[in-house]
Amino acid sequence: MKRKAFTLIELLVVIAIIAILAAILFPVFARARENARRASCQSNLKQIGLGMMQYTQDYDEKYPQAYYSGVDLQTDTTLPGGKYTSSPGGSNPTGYYKNWMDFTFPYVKSVQLYVCPSATYAPTSASYGYNREVSKRGSGGISLASVERPAECVLALDYNIAYGLYANVDSDGSRWATGTSDANRLIVAPHLDGTNVLYADGHVKWVGHTNGEFWNATIATNRLWNPALP
Repeated sequence: MKRKAFTLIELLVVIAIIAILAAILFPVFARARENARRASCQSNLKQIGLGMMQYTQDYDEKYPQAYYSGVDLQTDTTLPGGKYTSSPGGSNPTGYYKNWMDFTFPYVKSVQLYVCPSATYAPTSASYGYNREVSKRGSGGISLASVERPAECVLALDYNIAYGLYANVDSDGSRWATGTSDANRLIVAPHLDGTNVLYADGHVKWVGHTNGEFWNATIATNRLWNPALP
């Protein structure tokens, strides 16, 4: 019997069809994977928000401070502050500054919650950002009653910073919105060109990059970052 074989043109047609299908399907798969990561990130922030609320009930209804510098260095590197900061081995080789992640950890019991699954830095050098206007690094966190608009005030969010302590934003959010503060603090929109945000009332939602009020520091962004504004 005479055997039949594929011609070169037939093989090229098959290869072209496979390539077209791959080009169509791969973005779909990537989007589905990122949707799953976004959902996981929202769950992380929700748990962090619950931990924050429990912390405030134990500490005179005040939010945790971003970090305490210069005194009582923490040496337990198994805590989230030790995993997601640059020290030990950085500016404080004998330990690291106790920070908001360590303060809330007893309420969430999971180190992995403090880093976004879509973080582009190495997991050991990235974490969520914490609003400095709430954390008040040098004077202790503000009280719950100080937040005029809890459903609109940013508490924490995807930030992907190398030092992992707090979102270094001014009261108008300009540094976070533009990402121009310094090399160690970079803005990211990891979830389908957007970011997940935890608000002071505990709810979490995704905010798209095209949302001008949120991303543009010149359009009322201060109301999102400064909790004292009505």
